[in-house]
Amino acid sequence: MKRTYDVYGTSGELISAANRVSDALGIGLALHSSDYLGGDYYRTPFPDDTVQIIRNADDDPDELPYEQYAQYAIIVEVNESPRADEYQEKLVAAGFDHLEREII
Repeated sequence: MKRTYDVYGTSGELISAANRVSDALGIGLALHSSDYLGGDYYRTPFPDDTVQIIRNADDDPDELPYEQYAQYAIIVEVNESPRADEYQEKLVAAGFDHLEREII
């Protein structure tokens, strides 16, 4: 079975992006905190359908989680979702830019 990994970007605040993702996909998101991810982030509680919203920021601008997408304040990761194509359509319609897809 192939696994799909998608990355989306947007501007604005973390909570606003999380609400937009939740509304667009019809999913619940839980607030978490991680020093590794730069503080607060949102994530789905589903074990098989991981959507994660993080800040693309760090105290050191050379250490951004996604340096290649430095123009985006917020990154949305959709990992191993069987609904990747459906989510792509809905997230793009909600104003998120689809930045990359990797299929393994």
